[in-house]
Amino acid sequence: MLQPSARVQAETPTDAAIASNVRQELANHPALGDERITVVVHNGILALSGYVDSLYEQAVADTVAKRVNGVRAVDNQLRRRIETPAPLVVEPAADLDADVDTGPDSPVGPGLR
Repeated sequence: MLQPSARVQAETPTDAAIASNVRQELANHPALGDERITVVVHNGILALSGYVDSLYEQAVADTVAKRVNGVRAVDNQLRRRIETPAPLVVEPAADLDADVDTGPDSPVGPGLR
């Protein structure tokens, strides 16, 4: 006959099994398709790290991880990926003086450029 503590221990998945299950659930979730999330488990405590595109994806990853059997707590260290805007490229005009009126009645004034 099994002791109660032995039965509980036998039913509790290992950290490796928990990590594998969490990775699989995250990879299969449609909101998280190609995200690169690192999963580390120690004594059932799960740490998520890496980058996601939005706070929504961060929350989804947290919720998905918490539902996996054996997860006791989630330390969600995911960061939101910040997109860097493309650099502004200003091309010089071919002839800047062509549109500038520098005559005597000009608001710029004669001879000023």
